[in-house]
Amino acid sequence: MRSRPATAPSTRSPGVLIFQVNMKPQFPWNLRKPASLSTQQQGSTGRCIVKGRYTVGKTLSHGSWGKIKEGTDMRRGKRVAIKFIDLERIGGDQAQREIEVHSRIKHPNIVEIFDTLFQPETTKECCLIMEHLEGVDLLEVITNQPGERLNEQKAIQYFRQILEAVSYMHQNGVVHRDLKLENVMITKDDRCKLIDFGFATTWNSSKSLATPCGTLEYAAPEVTNGGTYHGPKADVWSIGVMMYCCLTGHIPWKGDNPSQQYELIRRAYWTPSHHLSPLASDFIDQCLQVDPDCRAGILDLCEHPLIVKSEKFELGAGQQPTRVDRVNKRGSGKLKNFREMWKNIIKA
Repeated sequence: MRSRPATAPSTRSPGVLIFQVNMKPQFPWNLRKPASLSTQQQGSTGRCIVKGRYTVGKTLSHGSWGKIKEGTDMRRGKRVAIKFIDLERIGGDQAQREIEVHSRIKHPNIVEIFDTLFQPETTKECCLIMEHLEGVDLLEVITNQPGERLNEQKAIQYFRQILEAVSYMHQNGVVHRDLKLENVMITKDDRCKLIDFGFATTWNSSKSLATPCGTLEYAAPEVTNGGTYHGPKADVWSIGVMMYCCLTGHIPWKGDNPSQQYELIRRAYWTPSHHLSPLASDFIDQCLQVDPDCRAGILDLCEHPLIVKSEKFELGAGQQPTRVDRVNKRGSGKLKNFREMWKNIIKA
C-alpha cells in the first residue's frame, strides 16, 4: 500500500491537488515552485522573521501551493508551523478563502491557526501561522502496520475523532473537500488532527457547490462529473474511502484499465473485503452511495453501530439521519497502484 503521502511535516510531494471537469489537472504532476520570502524580514541575527514575531526555520513540506516551514513564536517561546502560500500559483481569492474558513473553526481534532499575514497588494505570498504538530499522517501509520492495514479497534479510535471534527465543521457551515489519509495527522499522543484547508469552503443548506477539487482517489462522483454538489455529502464519500483503505490496505477501486477503474468509481463498485466486518462493510456502504440523497449524513456515521458499539459517541445538533439504500459492489485495488492509474488517465 506504499504511496507518497503529502503531510505537514513532510518533504514528500502532494500528488494531484486539483482537477478540472475534463480530468486535466490545473497544475502539472509534482510541479514545485520555490516560494519567495517577500513576507519575511531579516533579523539582526540573520534569521528570517515574519511580522516581527515569528522566526523561520527549516522546511517541513512543500508543494505547488508553496511551503510549510518550522517557526518559533518569539513572544510565547513556542514552536509553530508557518504556511507560505504562493499567490502567483494559487491566487489571492483562494488564499483569502482558506484563511477566512480556517480561522472560523477551532476544535481539538483540527490543526489550529494562530495568526495570518495577507497583503496581496505588496507581497507575492501570504502566511498562516499554525499549530506545530509532531507525528505522521494516517497513511504512514497504516503502511507501518503489519499487513499495511489497521485493526478495526484502532481504526474506530481514529474515526471517532475524525467524525467528531467533520461533524463540528459541517454544523458550523464548513466543508473540507479534500479529506484523505494524508490530511489526517496522528500526533505522538495518538490524537487525530485534520490539516490542509486549501479547498475548504463555507456552505449552507441552500447552497450548492460547483468547483471540482480535492484528490481524485477520494472524490465523490458528483464532484468529478462537473455539476453542482452538496459539500457535506462529498466529504462523507471521502470518509468511506478512507475507512476502506484503513481496514484493507487497498483503494476500493480496481479494473483492467484506467478507464474501467474510473468507471468503477463513478458507479461505486467495490469489493467487500474479508478484512471488513459486517458492520464495517455497512459503514462503508452507507458512505459510497452514488446518489448523494441516498448517502449517509455525517451524523448518521457518528451514530453508526460500528462507531458506537464499544463507546458512546457524543453528538451535537444537526441534520436528521436518513435511510440509506443498498447497491451491489465489486472491485478493489492496491493503494500503491492507484496514483499511477490517475497519471495514465490525465495523459490520455
